[in-house]
Amino acid sequence: MDLGYTVAMWQLQIQSWFIGILAKKTDDEYRGYRLPKGSLVRKVVVIGNSWAVLHDEEIYPDPFSFEPERFIVNESTKSNAKSPDIAFGYGRRRCPGRHTATSSIFITIASILATYNIEKATDADGSVIEPRHEYVSGLVSMPLPFRCKTTPRSEAAVKLIREGLDGNILRN
Repeated sequence: MDLGYTVAMWQLQIQSWFIGILAKKTDDEYRGYRLPKGSLVRKVVVIGNSWAVLHDEEIYPDPFSFEPERFIVNESTKSNAKSPDIAFGYGRRRCPGRHTATSSIFITIASILATYNIEKATDADGSVIEPRHEYVSGLVSMPLPFRCKTTPRSEAAVKLIREGLDGNILRN
């Protein structure tokens, strides 16, 4: 089974969030600025600005749009989008849990897509509510909550969902 689109969706999720603050472990100086031990320092001051790289329109055209296809490279797309793994940092300070994080994101996305149909929500009059692309910024950037409609794909999906919620899926 080809899960290329699912892989592209988790890459899109990694691109959209970013941990942007580090605490200094020792006193330091950077370009004439004193950085005392324990102070919170944004990565843009001390190390590479991953957010800027992950939102560079030359690499990721329209970076705020939902386009997992940008990570599917084939003859028709000729995409130059890079894998967003730099969200986990660089070099020796790179996140040691990045493989667990990306696997968890992938499994979550694949499980949701396998069991649910996801559609835009509607209001009381039946008009479609367009999701707004608004984000919380800070330690981790993430989308603000929005309404959507989820329906199980089938009776088999309902059974999987119930077993997962009950914890029975691992016992069967």
